[in-house]
Amino acid sequence: MVYRDSLVNLAAALGTVRTHCRHLFAISSPAWCALPISRQDPVRTDFAAMRPILELDPTFDYTATFLWATSGALLAARRGYDIVGVVVIAMVSALGGGLIRDAIFLNQQPVLIRQPTYLLLVAIAVVAVLVFGRLVQDS
Repeated sequence: MVYRDSLVNLAAALGTVRTHCRHLFAISSPAWCALPISRQDPVRTDFAAMRPILELDPTFDYTATFLWATSGALLAARRGYDIVGVVVIAMVSALGGGLIRDAIFLNQQPVLIRQPTYLLLVAIAVVAVLVFGRLVQDS
């Protein structure tokens, strides 16, 4: 029932309701089938108009990247990795998901290459973990 209701809401929202909807969804009294269909205004298939809605504030992305890099660097430092291991684990944990998303799913150049700010954030997180980790460990 929930699946059918979500299909009904989706079809009504997109304006793609057809007159044969009664037969497709087997609903006894489909009041939503009487919605007007405008052939002059087709459903937009490009998402360029939605781009400002889907984008997040860059500070949110930078903060998330820094925190994931910090968590990866903490994990690597606790396991006793050297500086190269700490940097690699921090980079994978902070930037791995974005690389997969951009390269495979969105088929575009990864944001890591377009904006080197992310590498700087990973470097700052690694330095902070190594410096403050030693200070905390020494005390």
